[in-house]
Amino acid sequence: MEYFLSNCPNLEQLRMFWLDQIVNLNVSGPSLQLKHLEIFQCKSLESLEFCAPKLVTFKYFGKPIRLSMSLPLLAELYIGAMDDHQPKFALVPFSSYLSQIATLTLDMWLPEDYEEIPQILEFTKLKHLTLDVHSNFCSRFPCFTSLVEAAPSLHKFTFKLSSCVCSRAILSKTVNPHPHECLKDVEIFGFVDRKLVMYLLEIAINLEKITIDPYHPSEKHRTSKKKEEAKKCAHRLRKKLPSRVKLSVL
Repeated sequence: MEYFLSNCPNLEQLRMFWLDQIVNLNVSGPSLQLKHLEIFQCKSLESLEFCAPKLVTFKYFGKPIRLSMSLPLLAELYIGAMDDHQPKFALVPFSSYLSQIATLTLDMWLPEDYEEIPQILEFTKLKHLTLDVHSNFCSRFPCFTSLVEAAPSLHKFTFKLSSCVCSRAILSKTVNPHPHECLKDVEIFGFVDRKLVMYLLEIAINLEKITIDPYHPSEKHRTSKKKEEAKKCAHRLRKKLPSRVKLSVL
């Protein structure tokens, strides 16, 4: 792979899927034109070292690995934690780049004994935050509200929950809402009850649109009585919403 990269100096996009032979990967070079790098399910990968001065997008799905990076233009980050690896793996290695990220997606599978997402610095430029949370056994969830409140420029928040856990678990910690002036668009997939929506309404003083779907995208082929009840609950939110907020229930 390193030989391939060294002989393709004008390559701008590279996607690597299911390459189990790769253990240690070095992606670097002062003349490297690479702008988009995706690494998915390369199960033998142990370390990644890359110096890509023009890289804008990095997407990684897999187990925790050793990372050494120099990415001055990084603006879009997708991190997927394979199986039950802890969610803090998603952010800690990129702590020095969080202030420049504009689009962030965290795709996490949570076990019962997860570790909390650590205290993070401010996401100065973050415009779109997507949290895709999977869990079959976890009875409590990290306090994701800290991520929203750490992004003062956040315009859109997408929350996907593939678990029948009510939002009271998501908001399990004491929450002290702070007004959020930029958040205008909210999407919730896997909606169960209204507590999370009411919290977002409280902080997003300029909110314009809420889209609610009781089903996670991976559950579209299923139907259940509980999900249908969730849809009815979503419709009842109309009475609680300010006139400026448009509600769409899918």
